[in-house]
Amino acid sequence: MAKKNKVPTGKQARKMGYTSFSQEQFTNDTSNVRANELFLEMLNVPKKVQKKVAKGKEHKVTENDYYPVSMEETLKMENLLNQTYSAVTDKSDKSLMGALDEMRDILNWSKTRQWNFQWAFIVGVLIFIGFLWYQTKDAKQNVENYKAKVEMYEKGDADVLNNYKLDRIKTDSSSIVYTKNSIADYKARLDTVTDKERKKKYEGYIKDYEKTLAETQERLAELKTGDSETIQKMAINQYKGYLKSSKGSHRSILIWTLFFILLIPLYVIAERPYGYTITRNRLESKILDWIKRVMFWIAGGFVAWAGAMYVTEYVTTYTDGSKESSSDALPVYAMKFILLLIALCIFVFTSVALMLYATIIGLYRNYELKASVQKMFAKS
Repeated sequence: MAKKNKVPTGKQARKMGYTSFSQEQFTNDTSNVRANELFLEMLNVPKKVQKKVAKGKEHKVTENDYYPVSMEETLKMENLLNQTYSAVTDKSDKSLMGALDEMRDILNWSKTRQWNFQWAFIVGVLIFIGFLWYQTKDAKQNVENYKAKVEMYEKGDADVLNNYKLDRIKTDSSSIVYTKNSIADYKARLDTVTDKERKKKYEGYIKDYEKTLAETQERLAELKTGDSETIQKMAINQYKGYLKSSKGSHRSILIWTLFFILLIPLYVIAERPYGYTITRNRLESKILDWIKRVMFWIAGGFVAWAGAMYVTEYVTTYTDGSKESSSDALPVYAMKFILLLIALCIFVFTSVALMLYATIIGLYRNYELKASVQKMFAKS
């Protein structure tokens, strides 16, 4: 037996632009003639319907074209609907009365704000906030570590400074060898390269490496000949630089964490459009919903793949009757972890990207920010 398509109801029907009737039902109706005329006039108010009628394409008018796409259309249709109710002479006409009640519901939905946010996006962003919060604590720990290093070198302990000197000499010596090899490699490539852009790029690399080499050689000479005060100053400057950089990283991650925390309530507020705005942007909503479904389907595929992997136990029996068992648990669980991590990243990335888009567009469209800004500039 074929499965019947479920008829949408309530808010789902409104978002889809569903109506249970069409104009043809009321065109040749002999009862409630004036009411039918007013009802048909009301259905022709939306611009989508008018454009199709003007082009002689009345047959292409679909049920979701009867939905208004602005407050002006909504109020005009509501006025005609009220007139239609008043013009009804035969209230036993269930077809007409049902259509009138349905349009009343559509117009009430169109002129009021609707909650349009998606919980899936909120969950995805909350997971991302958790990741950022963990990174914030990690960055804070780096700041504390570099603070401790600076304080340690400021004390000027001879053994500490000597260890720093030896470690830095070893690091810089290795860096000089690597830089010289890189310079020689790019110079050799210059002898054979014919492409002008690539040649220019290689020359730039050589110039940068030569600058780094000169700086490293100068620092190495200073390390080898400098006294304890010089070494102390070098160590303090180096770790103060690291400290400044780590503070910047911590501040940046903290700002992003706070940004996404504030984004969630902002998104909920932004995604509160009037019903007619949902109607006007129905195609865009379908495209975004399709993107969401595809990305979540891919994430679900990785989860299913991870769930389908099982650990295999191997038992080896030797000639003396002893047995030895082993399994592939480690690689299997490692693969499961990787697959689940990929799925989580896809889910989080999709949620963050679509929430950002929905918030920006929602604030712009649903709260008429453009008009507000223009008024502000006009006054100033």
